[in-house]
Amino acid sequence: MALNSHWLSLTPRGVFTVCFILIGIRANTTYPFVIAANRDEFHHRATEAAGFWPDHPALCAGRDLEAGGSWMGITRSGRFAALTNFSETQSILNPRSRGQLVTDYLLGSAPAEQFIADQQPGFDSFGGFNLLVGDWSSGIHWISNRHSTSKTLETGVFALSNHFLDTPWSKITNGKQAFSTILESDFSTKAFDLLHHDSPAQDLKTDDDPVTAQVQRIRSSIFVKSPDYGTRSSTVITISHDQQVRFVEHSFDIDGKCQNVVNVEFELQ
Repeated sequence: MALNSHWLSLTPRGVFTVCFILIGIRANTTYPFVIAANRDEFHHRATEAAGFWPDHPALCAGRDLEAGGSWMGITRSGRFAALTNFSETQSILNPRSRGQLVTDYLLGSAPAEQFIADQQPGFDSFGGFNLLVGDWSSGIHWISNRHSTSKTLETGVFALSNHFLDTPWSKITNGKQAFSTILESDFSTKAFDLLHHDSPAQDLKTDDDPVTAQVQRIRSSIFVKSPDYGTRSSTVITISHDQQVRFVEHSFDIDGKCQNVVNVEFELQ
């Protein structure tokens, strides 16, 4: 089986997908809230670059044009949400779009704890996911429909991919360490350098099947490149002490070359 067709067999509706989010809360003297994230997706899936949505002008986010939701965004009032799929070997029948959770929170007004409580009864109708919701001043909440409890991220550096928060995968532990170092300096360009790191994990244990093993090696890197599936965009979001937000998104082609840069700046209201 060729590598490109094997991606299809391993990724029914997002199963075995790869995404990567680094979160810094009060870990930098200038920016008490920093997000550095890669969104990985099939290259053919239609996507709109980040920006304020014409139909929801207070929402700044990228847009999934296939299902209508988003994977990460922030509002003018400071509400933040981000999503990763949870890697698992089976998918559920007729799942709801997980990106709907991101937009439902961002377009709503309920506090994060209340939003989670209201949504939790319907979590089984989604495929596996990790969800971050909240705002930088009161804390970001992590919840997964594959875990029994949630966690509030108040201070420190955290990382999330396609398993539980801070799962000790190589790219999680190495990414957190590198991000912590970057946050101690001028990280404006270094954060994107980190997100573009495409070397596979050195200590990776792979499947006996050579094609599956190759997919696993590709997935173990922070930046993913393959013919059908890979890192579509890298995003760095910062909020300063004086409430200034900067949302920078780099979009990539199938070869991992940057094709578009979005730079949105605004003041929280």
